[in-house]
Amino acid sequence: MNDATAPETSRGEKARLRTGWELPELIRPLPIRKRPCVRQPRLQRHQPALVEYVYLSRFATASQIQRRFPDWLRTTRTTQWQLANLVQLGYLATTPVRSTSPNFPFVYFATVRGVNLINDTYAVHGIDKKQPSGEGRKSTGVAVDSILHELLLTEFELAVKLTIDARPDLKLLSTERRYYRRERQLKYSHAGRTHRVIPDAGFLLRVGHETDGTSQNKSFATMLNFVELDNGTMSPARFLEKLQQYATWSVSESGIKYLQHSHAMHRSAVPQSGFRLLIVVHDKQHADGDERRLTALFQQALELPAAMRDRLWFAAASDLKASQHHSPPLAGEIWFRGRDAKAWLHQYHQLPEQNPNSLRRRFVAGQIPALPRHALFPRQEVSESKKDT
Repeated sequence: MNDATAPETSRGEKARLRTGWELPELIRPLPIRKRPCVRQPRLQRHQPALVEYVYLSRFATASQIQRRFPDWLRTTRTTQWQLANLVQLGYLATTPVRSTSPNFPFVYFATVRGVNLINDTYAVHGIDKKQPSGEGRKSTGVAVDSILHELLLTEFELAVKLTIDARPDLKLLSTERRYYRRERQLKYSHAGRTHRVIPDAGFLLRVGHETDGTSQNKSFATMLNFVELDNGTMSPARFLEKLQQYATWSVSESGIKYLQHSHAMHRSAVPQSGFRLLIVVHDKQHADGDERRLTALFQQALELPAAMRDRLWFAAASDLKASQHHSPPLAGEIWFRGRDAKAWLHQYHQLPEQNPNSLRRRFVAGQIPALPRHALFPRQEVSESKKDT
């Protein structure tokens, strides 16, 4: 009952609703406790390699760093402790990411001090290389779309690395994640103007042993791979424009010199195809929309010249996710190649002009499931001595 007598509190007071003026009386300061002295962490011998990996990847999570260095980071607790120490030492920092749930992991990047540590380590080991300063911290946070794009690229690069390390006939010669820097852009002149192509990532791969001269497939002896991670935000027509820019760059004087220089550094000739363009397709706006997005982009590839179309490899992010726990992760046949559409390309172009995009899109959607799927790397050949045994 409202008029019942209120029970007394432990202080002998009657329990009642407090006014705002009385609330300060209920706040009691916590007692000051002396914290034990915490030792300043020390840099361990292997930790410059952790910082270098984060820098080269631009952004990475603890899970990605642990899978890259399983011998040094054997448990989750060890990984978190070492990364926390590197943050405390100032070599790494965590970027605040907007619009994420509380369970979103820390995202690490290398600070300027971390880049200096990398360069100092290079000098100690006599490596003639110097990395420019890393990206700074954004106090306002990084949009989740941007950071997710970078982390997916890091995940793909990690899958490439783990797959290559599992094969004695494969070697990763170099990687690149900063094509946006002015000195690393793919530039070419066309119609009196300078144009730029900026891949999301790239890596140079060698198949076969260097002493063999050539591998089992000469076109894969040394191959430059560019990577485009599509999140479904760019219109198919705009994506086609970017593919056409790659095509124009590849036949330009600067493009030819770029390919020659990239291969000459590793004493290798430029293959006939020049390079591969790996397109990872992900529709972030629609659940289970990767296949539909892949159809839309594959259709755009059919409008390209044959030389450029043959360079294109497509994979859905959902297929990469399904194979992420395989060993190695990229050994499966999940990639579509643009050149495999040659058998029905004439039929595609013969479709009526009335509402051609709708008709052609449905046609391509019906043809893609029948296309062969390929592994990203050529099949490893078994030597004659192993065959006999």
